[in-house]
Amino acid sequence: MKEHKPPHQHQADAGISPSLREYLSRRDIAALYDGYFGGMRLFEFDTQVLDVLFDKPGRLLDVGCGTGRHLLHFARRRFEVTGVDLSEHMIAVAHEKLAAEGLTARIVRTNFCDLEELSDESFDYAICMFSTLGMVSQRCNRSKALAEVHRVLVPGGTFVMHAHNRMHNLWNPEGLWRLLKSYLGALVGRCEAGDLSIDGYRGVSRMYLHSYTARELRGTISAAGMQMHKLLCLNESRGALIRSRPPANLVANGFIAIAHKPSNPA
Repeated sequence: MKEHKPPHQHQADAGISPSLREYLSRRDIAALYDGYFGGMRLFEFDTQVLDVLFDKPGRLLDVGCGTGRHLLHFARRRFEVTGVDLSEHMIAVAHEKLAAEGLTARIVRTNFCDLEELSDESFDYAICMFSTLGMVSQRCNRSKALAEVHRVLVPGGTFVMHAHNRMHNLWNPEGLWRLLKSYLGALVGRCEAGDLSIDGYRGVSRMYLHSYTARELRGTISAAGMQMHKLLCLNESRGALIRSRPPANLVANGFIAIAHKPSNPA
């Protein structure tokens, strides 16, 4: 089902930095997306994790579905899938891929911070992968997005998200400098701790990305009303988990957080 109705202006603006607006508007980024990330080990590993967690077909929401890699995968598994994204070009690619395989999915073009077109308690599972939440600027907007996920999940539903690990930046000079600038900027009120500005990403100048500490990620999910079940620490290639004891959260090349919406009291 195609839904290309543009979002309301208040929705479209929330959490959208100038760099993300450029990213979303670029047709070439969408067209080359799958080829650019072809062979990324994270994309194989996060799918394996989701397959274990989502062992029974149900209603799945993909927040930031992009060109539809998870939509296609779970549609093949006979899930009822819905994607949300703001890029009309990414959505168009996703529809083309679904049609080529004779698969169906609902894709809604809207902002993650206001999923008003989606009903309360209408999904068994929700995902937000490949640091999509980190592309939303300002803590208040990221909190709104997670509150919306909580709203649309059924009691007992499962939420899984990927985030970049802020502490991973400590171990290389360029990353450390970005991190120091982030903390200095936070001290003078120009940004929030963990906000990064990455030059030249996919040809976008000063691409905004928020990176998380393990503690912040747990607190953010908890504040949205969900219960953290497990935090997976990714190894350097992001194709497996770090097997060492803590401080794995200081060296992990990202996290996969697994949470649940509490069940209604009996």
